[in-house]
Amino acid sequence: MTTKYQLLVKKGPMRGHIYPLNAILVTLGRDPLADIVISDPEVSRQHARLMETENGYELQDLGSTNGTFVDGQRLGGEVVVLQPGQQIEMGSGVMLLYQPVPTGDDDKPTLVGRQEEEKDAIETAVSPSGTPFTPDVEPLLPSWATELQQPQPEPVYAAPRVETGSLGSEPTPPSSSPSATADGNKRRRTLLIGLATLFLLFGCCCAFSVFMWYIGGDWLLMQLGVLP
Repeated sequence: MTTKYQLLVKKGPMRGHIYPLNAILVTLGRDPLADIVISDPEVSRQHARLMETENGYELQDLGSTNGTFVDGQRLGGEVVVLQPGQQIEMGSGVMLLYQPVPTGDDDKPTLVGRQEEEKDAIETAVSPSGTPFTPDVEPLLPSWATELQQPQPEPVYAAPRVETGSLGSEPTPPSSSPSATADGNKRRRTLLIGLATLFLLFGCCCAFSVFMWYIGGDWLLMQLGVLP
């Protein structure tokens, strides 16, 4: 068999996928070990089988639960020779199109076609007046000529320094208002009075401690009856 065939998934899982038929025996089913695995719950594990012949492939149902259909006709146990363009249906809506593999010869340009394309390309390269078309390509120049053509950067001059003294002295900050000055003096006076009071209390405590240590301590103990 010189013609190669393939199955195109038109409906069902893997829609649009193409399975090339390269083996003599090709099994279809839900079994992971099948040659073409169809993940459909209504497809049997070993659903159908394709067998290569001189005229293409033959299809046979392997006793599937829901059957195998070719162009809407359910198969029994007989073998059916497939024709290009026939549709194989199985499961809950799986449809496979049996078709020959495109050879690609139609896409290749012939010798005459290539000559005509080259002729058209030559004709388009000539202007309507008959003069050859000159492409807009800059001539190649040596490196030193290219450097001369490049615009040179303009020199950058430093800005002149400006003396701050010539512009006058900096403006003095505005003086504080009299009310703010009075509040500051009042807080300062209160702080000084508080500090003086603390120092006075500290001095009194120190004097009382010295007195009780050297003089008043014995007298106090005698009054309490601790000393005779």
